[in-house]
Order: sequence, then structure tokens, then C-alpha cells
Amino acid sequence: MSNAIQSALQHNKTYRTGSDDGMRGAFRAEWSEFIREESQRYTQPVSDVQHCEAIQRISDRLGARFGQLLNDGHLRFGTSQKALNLYLKFLWGSGRLQSRRTAPLTGLCSMQAESMACGRSVTVWSNTWGGLKP
Repeated sequence: MSNAIQSALQHNKTYRTGSDDGMRGAFRAEWSEFIREESQRYTQPVSDVQHCEAIQRISDRLGARFGQLLNDGHLRFGTSQKALNLYLKFLWGSGRLQSRRTAPLTGLCSMQAESMACGRSVTVWSNTWGGLKP
């Protein structure tokens, strides 16, 4: 999990200048918890829209709790997306997800994001995941 979050934060100004290191640790711990919670939804196939909604829930929850720590007061969708996708990829690679089907849906998501799932126009690499193995 820490690798997924660290990778998502690379080359990305997530924190406000002068923010407290202790708060950053609490933020990353809670982010890990939210990603683990959302990953439990992947015990069954998840649509692209549901995947976008999961990413947005993570961003919204962290923004509400740690807005004072975050640059512009929120966690960017793409940063949240990268962390969740990397964690799900780890679960699949370690044999804890039954299947993984990856499709670059940049056109679909950028057209449908505002009206369907993400509430904004973004380019999204999205995945449809199978369920967790028992």
C-alpha cells in the first residue's frame, strides 16, 4: 500500500507549502484505510462508472478531512486514481484478485466523466476488475 501512495505522490504537488509532517503521516494512513475499504467493492466485477465513483469517494473523503493540508484544499482525482489503481494491480499480481481486464478508455471516460461518474471532464485510465479470491 505504501508503494501505491508513494508512487501517486511522486512529481505531484499534493501538500500545501509549510504543511505539518505529522499531518502528512495521518493523511497517508487514512488514505491507505480508504483505499483498502474501497478495494473490498472489487469482490465482484466493477464497471468503469463504479470505478470512477470509488476514486471520487476517496478524493472527497480525504479532502473533507485534510483540506487544510492539501494543495488547493482537495486531493486531485488523478492522484487518487493512481493510488487506487496501483493497489488493485498489486492485489491482482499477488493473486488476491481473480481477474484483471485493463482497457484504455480515455475517450469514453473523458466524454462521460462529467455527466456520469466523475463530475468533471478528465482523461481516465480505467479498469474492470474481477473479485477477490477467498
